[in-house]
Amino acid sequence: MGFFSRMAASDRDAVIISRSGFTRLALPENTLERTCRGELRTPRQALPREKDSYRPGNRLPVKRLETAKRDGENALEKLAAEEG
Repeated sequence: MGFFSRMAASDRDAVIISRSGFTRLALPENTLERTCRGELRTPRQALPREKDSYRPGNRLPVKRLETAKRDGENALEKLAAEEG
């Protein structure tokens, strides 16, 4: 029995897996898309706030949010390409 089968059959409240493991699951396409959109919501909302409160020498949070936003948008584009 594989890892995901054991987790599905267990009574655990939550299982944390990597993004690559999540994308390999046989899930309905809309589930993966909803998850990606949800993950993208946070950097999209936080980025303008961080840019407004920018202080010299405190660029790291903005760069991380920009990277998360770019990665999320790329994941959505990849899903759209696989659908079409």
